[in-house]
Amino acid sequence: MSQQSWVAIPALLSAAIACILLVPWMPAMPASGLDVSWAYAVNEAVARHLVFGRNVIWTIGPFGSVYTRLYNPATDGLMLAGSLLAAAALCAGLAVLCWPKRAWLLCFLPLVVLLLAGRDAFLMSIPFLLLLAAFRVGSAAQTRHRRPRDAATVLCIAVLSAATGILPLVKGTMLALAVINACLAALVTAVGGRRFLAAGIALVAIASLVIGWCAAGQPLLALPDYVWSEEPIIAGYSGAMSYHGPFSQVLWCVVAMLAIVVTFHVFATRRRGLAGRLVLLGLTFQLFTVFKEGFVRQDDYHTIIAAESFLFLGLFLVALLPPRAALAIAVIACAAWGAVEQPVADFNAATILARAENTLTGTTRGLLVRIRSPHALRAAFDHENATIRREGPLPNVAGSVDLYGVDLARLFAAGLQWDPRPIIQSYSAYTPALEAENAAHLLGPRAPRNALYVTQVVDYRLPALDDAVSWPLLLSRYSIVALQGGFLQMVRAAQPRPVAFGRPATVQSRLNEWIDVPPGNGLLWAKIDMHPTVLGRLLLLAFKLPQVHIELRLADGRTIDHRYIPEIGQTGFLLSPYVGTTADFAMMAGRLDPGIEVRQFMLRAPALGLWTGSVGVSFMPLQIPPQRDVREKLLIQPTTPPPSLASGKVDQIEDCSLDVIDDRGFSTLTQPVSVGGAAVSVLGWTAPSTTHGIGPDETWISLTDAEGSQRFYRATVMPRPDVQDFFKQPKMKEPGFSAFLDLQGLSGIQKLAIYSLHGQQAYRCRMQALVSLRSVAR
Repeated sequence: MSQQSWVAIPALLSAAIACILLVPWMPAMPASGLDVSWAYAVNEAVARHLVFGRNVIWTIGPFGSVYTRLYNPATDGLMLAGSLLAAAALCAGLAVLCWPKRAWLLCFLPLVVLLLAGRDAFLMSIPFLLLLAAFRVGSAAQTRHRRPRDAATVLCIAVLSAATGILPLVKGTMLALAVINACLAALVTAVGGRRFLAAGIALVAIASLVIGWCAAGQPLLALPDYVWSEEPIIAGYSGAMSYHGPFSQVLWCVVAMLAIVVTFHVFATRRRGLAGRLVLLGLTFQLFTVFKEGFVRQDDYHTIIAAESFLFLGLFLVALLPPRAALAIAVIACAAWGAVEQPVADFNAATILARAENTLTGTTRGLLVRIRSPHALRAAFDHENATIRREGPLPNVAGSVDLYGVDLARLFAAGLQWDPRPIIQSYSAYTPALEAENAAHLLGPRAPRNALYVTQVVDYRLPALDDAVSWPLLLSRYSIVALQGGFLQMVRAAQPRPVAFGRPATVQSRLNEWIDVPPGNGLLWAKIDMHPTVLGRLLLLAFKLPQVHIELRLADGRTIDHRYIPEIGQTGFLLSPYVGTTADFAMMAGRLDPGIEVRQFMLRAPALGLWTGSVGVSFMPLQIPPQRDVREKLLIQPTTPPPSLASGKVDQIEDCSLDVIDDRGFSTLTQPVSVGGAAVSVLGWTAPSTTHGIGPDETWISLTDAEGSQRFYRATVMPRPDVQDFFKQPKMKEPGFSAFLDLQGLSGIQKLAIYSLHGQQAYRCRMQALVSLRSVAR
């Protein structure tokens, strides 16, 4: 056997192993939460034949399961097929680069795959790999990079082109990478005299895009809509979703990228004329995209994308460089990977080994499950949905429904008829165009019969900015009927309430200065004209801007601070009353709490010359009739307690917990809870005896003032499977409770106590709280 064969066999075996490892044979299963919910929603959109770019506008496309690796019976085939294509493209492209003289580089590919924490770096590398492969195949005959155009090479280029074409259907934000690199690859091969191959790259990529789109059940005529719909999502991302982290990560990344560009130019492209300049342009764009992907939102997840991208870049470029330069690139790439990922919270040797172990065991288990028990994944999917239903039940509503929050997984697990607004989670409606799409949905024929509302924000944004333009439509076209499971249940009204904006009052102010809000006791809409300077626009294009914050002074004396998104503020949002919680939204709809009226606000931004100093504010009264029956429908009224509780002869118990009061964790409080004068929400659990599996027949809450006057409220029972599981009492009566207590007529300090009843005996929870009712400033 020749020396080349000794290298070829392990190289091909390594490529096959890497290909197998990159396919999610053991996919993730549904769960509650922000990210899992949108991944679940993308799969459900495909399963329900919703049209991407029309019914659903998101960063992920119909092949999104290739990226998310989340199981759904309707998308499992797409996930496997798309993943196999992408994995084969990676292996084939690297083979074109390194075969035959550096075929040993393929042996490193499984190692890189085992180090991966996500999918972004792997998928983003494919279009650039197509460009590098075209660069080698299209090189002039006398250069060291030239590779013969044999059948195997053409096949590898075709696989790379097909994977590049399908990539925008996996993640729409990779559209620019796919298009630019495919065009550059075609140009490079054409410059090298291989025009038929250049045409083939373009045609295969386009055909793959079209075939994949149709295979996902999408109408062909909607493909341009999908492509065009990605523009506002990409354009608005840096301004709305930026997040700041250690500057050392940014510095290491920039230095490493500059070193890679310079080294590759000097040793690989400097003397290659137009083809070399095109490849250098592709490398620069690839690094710019990686930088933006990793550091616009500089949290642990996204910085890992940049770190892992260095591993792929190093592996690719080493194949094309002379030995000394290749060694330099390898060192730079590995050092950059470690330096960028080192500040990540769980980055250590144990974590790296755990990643490798999880990938190996997941692949092995997944293959065995799919071969031996092909129905096991569907059974696991159904089991996880049952768990979501048990832990977070939703109201049982009739007709179509949309959920204004992030936890869409609960809606799907409940089997409800989902009729989504296009931007499926409100925090991503961060441009005027995206907001308008969601508002138009509420005005159109597909408007849902039911809306479930919960205040859930990212990055501590001002809640009124999420789907801001839709709020007047929700208030006018829907009626609040219940508060269940933490959600306001709203039903479409037979006749919309009239909506009118009053005459605007415009004021000019400056950043970092307090702005007085016009007095009034109704709804107040505000449009804020705030723009970046030329320097700010350039920085936003290249990187990101420092976050802007809005500070609010309320009528009850509180000062509230939130992140502010200037682009949303230009369209307008509800400035007053302040809505910080789900309860606040209900209070605002019924005009029940004057304490949350906003008296002043200030926009805070660093004085770095990135924003124009002048700020124009337009105040407009928003006239929508209040929902008068909110108090009766939502608030628990005080009532006469049972004799066992009224007698005062109660036993104290330890098996209880006051978890949340007024949407704040009770365990984090060090002083009396300050609440508005309209209502207070309480959440927790109690049980007369967890040892014997005795749950409460009823749960009551009392409020006692300084004079000893006491009010009793009967709380609503709710499931708490976490409590039952913890105490290993699955048959215990539901121990959870929630209550939205009417505070009308109360003032000052109130002592809050919790009671559970079993039979003729009452038990008092050892945990108590002091509630301070805020007064309204005049």
